[in-house]
Amino acid sequence: MKNGILIAAALLITAAAGAEASAQISMPRSIPGTGNTNSNAGNIGESQTTFFRNFQSSYVDIATAQAFLMDALNDREQAAALRTQIASVQGGSTDRDVLRRAVELSAQASETIGERTARGETLSAESRALFVQALPHLIRGTMSATRLPAEAQAFGSSAQAAIGSAGMLERARLTQSLSGGVYLASNLPGYVSTTADVYRRIISFAGSNNIAVPADGTALLGTLE
Repeated sequence: MKNGILIAAALLITAAAGAEASAQISMPRSIPGTGNTNSNAGNIGESQTTFFRNFQSSYVDIATAQAFLMDALNDREQAAALRTQIASVQGGSTDRDVLRRAVELSAQASETIGERTARGETLSAESRALFVQALPHLIRGTMSATRLPAEAQAFGSSAQAAIGSAGMLERARLTQSLSGGVYLASNLPGYVSTTADVYRRIISFAGSNNIAVPADGTALLGTLE
């Protein structure tokens, strides 16, 4: 009888010790290398979507204006290329190469327009009408473009933080999915600066050709750095 009591007591002590040890050993919250970034990934994904949407709105207006201006300057080839790219951007593409092509085409158009307007070319009646059609798009697009560099900086910092805090596997996925936004964040400051510079030239050219510029278009000049 006494031996049975001792055995039972020993079993109770052993069970209690095992329970205490189990309580002290906790499972890791995430597998090393995979991270725990679902929430961060979701937030940065939403930020990129908003960033793309704002860029898209500005770009479509600016590129539409550029296409009208290229028509006015009888450069139908660049006008057609711009309209093709507008369709790609309006389609919601976030592909890095599509965005790169869009920015490059717009920059090329800005360069051409800047050079041609600087020469003081005379516009035909048809070209003047096309120029007038371009102005509302140009004003609206440039106005919204002035807000993009701040958004680009904020998104770039957030993307860098999200990628840096992600686990190894998640980091690779994020780097790929955010590549379009990261490209835009890096290149938008220069794109917007060029847009602003050409905007000034276009408004000056319009004035020298007696083309009426809407009041908000003239007011915008004072806000461009």
